[in-house]
Amino acid sequence: MLLMKITLNAFGDHFAAKKFGSTISQDFFMDEDDNDMEGCLSIQNPERIGVEYELESYGEWYVKFIETYYRKMKDAGMEEMDMRFDVFYSEQCNFEILGRNLTARLGVYNIAYPVSVYQTSSEELKKILSLRKRI
Repeated sequence: MLLMKITLNAFGDHFAAKKFGSTISQDFFMDEDDNDMEGCLSIQNPERIGVEYELESYGEWYVKFIETYYRKMKDAGMEEMDMRFDVFYSEQCNFEILGRNLTARLGVYNIAYPVSVYQTSSEELKKILSLRKRI
């Protein structure tokens, strides 16, 4: 089994992150611990966790979010953005980051893509999967 958690991070010395976050009109998950820093906004897909074979729809949410809000975040003072991929697996680790179509759509934005991969036990995967919420 393979699980993925993507976190979209936006930064800027003069980024009004909390103010901007309050203007977002779609559902998203925001871990309060990740958003303690002024000038930083970290958000996740409302489902929080993507499951193998469903990762394209999970990633589509992020692409649509960026397409909708990137310019507004830049106007609010965002200087940098990254999509942090945390990948958890138990047996074999094969995955494609977002797929060709979604990656092509993101190509017009200046975004970094850090990836961390964790080999985990089946029990740990179940615990991570329990964070998943259905929209």
